[in-house]
Amino acid sequence: MAEDQSKHPRPGVEYLTSGQVATRLGISQVSVNRMVRSGLLRPTWRTPAGGHARYLWEDVERQIAEIRRKRGEHP
Repeated sequence: MAEDQSKHPRPGVEYLTSGQVATRLGISQVSVNRMVRSGLLRPTWRTPAGGHARYLWEDVERQIAEIRRKRGEHP
């Protein structure tokens, strides 16, 4: 079911669910949720009804790059 775009901080912009982020990263949704709980990954915003995490892909890419940089990994 599509979300009400009028409630998005930037209507018309595609926000991803945790499951979609997991698919793009090639990891499980459980791993994404674990990263959020541990503070490694921060959602772009949360839905008003239910507080579900939503992400902009560019935010995810930036945060993953920062995680890798801190760990000494190269992209």
